[in-house]
Amino acid sequence: MIFRFSEEFIEEYLIYPQLSFELNRFVKSQQNIDISPPGMSFYNESTIPTSLKHFQPQNNLQETEIEGKEVTLIVANINGQKYMVIDNKSIFEDLESAIEIILILASFFSILSAWLFSKLSTRSVIAPLSIMVKEIESDAERLHFSITSTDEIGTLARAIEERNARLQDFLERERVFSSDTSHELRTPLTVILGATEVLLANLTGQPKLLNTVNRIKRTTIETTEQVSALLLLSRSPERLSYSTVQIERLIQEQRHQCEYLLESKPVSFNVHIQDTVEIRSQPELISVVLRNLFKNACQHTEQGSISVQLCKDKLIIEDTGSGIGSDSQVLLFDRSNNASSQTGYGFGLSIVKRIIDQLHWNIQFETPHQGGSRFIVFFMMLTKPHHKKAPQFG
Repeated sequence: MIFRFSEEFIEEYLIYPQLSFELNRFVKSQQNIDISPPGMSFYNESTIPTSLKHFQPQNNLQETEIEGKEVTLIVANINGQKYMVIDNKSIFEDLESAIEIILILASFFSILSAWLFSKLSTRSVIAPLSIMVKEIESDAERLHFSITSTDEIGTLARAIEERNARLQDFLERERVFSSDTSHELRTPLTVILGATEVLLANLTGQPKLLNTVNRIKRTTIETTEQVSALLLLSRSPERLSYSTVQIERLIQEQRHQCEYLLESKPVSFNVHIQDTVEIRSQPELISVVLRNLFKNACQHTEQGSISVQLCKDKLIIEDTGSGIGSDSQVLLFDRSNNASSQTGYGFGLSIVKRIIDQLHWNIQFETPHQGGSRFIVFFMMLTKPHHKKAPQFG
């Protein structure tokens, strides 16, 4: 825009007035060509070349091409006569080009100066931010920035330090609380479990009381495992100690623990093992996942079958129960949704989802064509799958 404006300004206020002045001077000198400046040609109405006669008087510059060269001309009506002046050597065009070159150079150096100035002026801002990023990426639990300035960056660094310190204090209190609570709960649970063992040994021949005590024992064992799982979930993932776990063994253990839920129900519980899968993980967490999924299937299946299929990369739990409505499926693993849900799944699936996320696995829910529910757990930490003949457990 500046170049365009400069060109129009030069033509209107410099070139046009000068050519007009020379044309008027030519007319007043009784058309004496000898006084015309070099590089200019003057014509009256009778001497204008035929190729230029179509140009009409205007109050601005006009351009044309003569013998392959671009020239500037003015056509004016003076005393009722048509006159023309042509700038053959493009003196003013050269001046215009020189001014444009000056403007281009000035613009280039202005941009270069602005870039250098902005780079130098922002270095004082970018450098501290780069230091903050590196110190944050150091993964230290408590941040201590090396920035001691009192400007906005220093204020931001101190605010982040204080916020991080409060968060770390809160997390530490949560860890201590979870650890203390789990230890405090384990003691009475151990006492209850020991008491049930004594009762079972002294209630031979009393089946009604034996069933009640067995139920107390199962609940105590499950509660102990739940407490252990919650304690593990309260820790950060890097603090967990993994061991080699055989999923097949845990499936059989949790299947037997859920058999009491199927008493007097016409429901078959089938386990189909396609592969023996060993995974580096926490057995307590996997047991909680299996128990919750198995219990849900047993509690919501009144007749039909429950099928568990273990493959090298996934576990499928399918039942022919009442299923889950489409409205509840959207927030099936959401804790707040399950708190007020009428489906009866409670917090179990939200705990399952937390453990699945902790183990870096994935879980998916589907509705089979024949009805019921299907949960698919995808393993993401496989170490050694072994293919073998698939046995059936009824």
